[in-house]
Amino acid sequence: MTEESYAEYERALGELARMVNEDDGAHWCPELVDDVLTYNGAYVRGAGDDAEHLGTRVVIIMDAARVRAEQRNADGDPVWRTAGTLGDVVERLRTLARPGDPKAPAVVLPEADGGHAPGAP
Repeated sequence: MTEESYAEYERALGELARMVNEDDGAHWCPELVDDVLTYNGAYVRGAGDDAEHLGTRVVIIMDAARVRAEQRNADGDPVWRTAGTLGDVVERLRTLARPGDPKAPAVVLPEADGGHAPGAP
């Protein structure tokens, strides 16, 4: 990785961290497994026994140039996915309506790679 591409990767990681920290509609959990960083965001409305699961977002970072993301509905079905550089994926997520929003994607997509994305429910 060149110094310039590493700087871009660090900037994009900072953007992802900001997006996660500012996302008060979700509980985000990072997980590092076999050098793959995964962020899982669970969206809920309400609390305790009255909590309603709205859906999830999953961001899978293999390296700076190979990142995948999915958004899943309350049933765990994929309704949106993308891949690209970390910066591209973060920008797409920032403009995508979150689970529970009336403008959020709703059409169920076929499963990718024959199953759930790593780290997805």
